[in-house]
Amino acid sequence: MIETARLAGFFAAHGIWCVSEGETLIPLLGYEHADGEYGMDRLMFDDYAEGARAGQDALADGDPSWVGAVLVADGYIHLDQGKTDALVVEAVQYGPYRQTMQVAVPYRPAEDPRGSRCTGPSS
Repeated sequence: MIETARLAGFFAAHGIWCVSEGETLIPLLGYEHADGEYGMDRLMFDDYAEGARAGQDALADGDPSWVGAVLVADGYIHLDQGKTDALVVEAVQYGPYRQTMQVAVPYRPAEDPRGSRCTGPSS
């Protein structure tokens, strides 16, 4: 699972960079092949949520050439201070014993008067 966590971190960092520049993050699906090569697809749909659902379906189905895959989608989580923008990262390691992980990276949008930044529970 370590390699899949590394893959998740790689694509989460790309998502963080996108939102820090003020871009809307189109859901992205990153994957790793057995030879160590990475690939990425942007899930461009008319409706953002539809793209995220398509990514979740792709993670569930997998691809025979993938050893791991990651979906990074923009969303919200609820923290003590309320509803907070966050990148939701879902990762799957394929193989005989499929393993999954999900993390959320809270952030302040670029247009926030305090400036964009990844936030923690007390930021």
